[in-house]
Amino acid sequence: MRYQLARILRDLASLGAAEPWQLTGDIVLGWSAMRREYLRPASAATEAQLLARFTAWLAERGHLLADPVPAWLPAGPRASRPCRPVPSEGDVSALLAEALRSRRRHPLRNLAIVELLYGCGLRNAELCGLDMGDWRGNEVRVRGKGGKERMVPVAAPAREAVELYVRTERAAVLKVRDVRETALFIGTKGARLSTEGVRGMFLKQLGTELRPHRLRHACATHMLRNGAGIAVLRDMLGHEGIGTTRIYTEVLAQDVRKAVERFHPRG
Repeated sequence: MRYQLARILRDLASLGAAEPWQLTGDIVLGWSAMRREYLRPASAATEAQLLARFTAWLAERGHLLADPVPAWLPAGPRASRPCRPVPSEGDVSALLAEALRSRRRHPLRNLAIVELLYGCGLRNAELCGLDMGDWRGNEVRVRGKGGKERMVPVAAPAREAVELYVRTERAAVLKVRDVRETALFIGTKGARLSTEGVRGMFLKQLGTELRPHRLRHACATHMLRNGAGIAVLRDMLGHEGIGTTRIYTEVLAQDVRKAVERFHPRG
């Protein structure tokens, strides 16, 4: 490790940072790009992590006013995952129609779930964690990751679907079972619906392999395409930082690229 660090410091000195206080973000990025040219991604990531630990140690002891290594640099390469297409507006409409005409159990509940997942961009766990006290009609109180709460506006179709379900199916189940349950969405036995229960409902009752979380992606992507601001989406989706929300702008960039390849004379 000492040998690796000495080599890193020599490289940085050749770029103009002979002393630690001369380190800047631009020099660090230039060094990183240089290393990636002839190192495997994993090796380059290991060296970036070593430099990040060293500069953090210097900053902690006052040798640097600020750590010049960007927070994202030491993260290393991510394993590539197959890109699953975001459900189109037509896909979502078809899913809503299937929920509406379904002859299976709890058709009104299922419709309300699909409307709320898509209309509010909720995570599956957030939806299952909703209590009756969280429902405000025009908005809903959502507990996100880390227990952080946010208020999310509810569109008219989702509001109508949820209120109809609460008045009819939910009330009927609780009456038959003679139980008191605070959860907004419940199962046949009157207990809170689980995330696995929602996934099973999508597969067995709606006949789709689409995961509930894909409706969250669809909500964000469709809103962005129709002109919603990225900061608005960040607050609506409960993202910690705007960097996570930027994933959806990458989806739009892919749309543009495909359109150019398909329609441009020289695409």
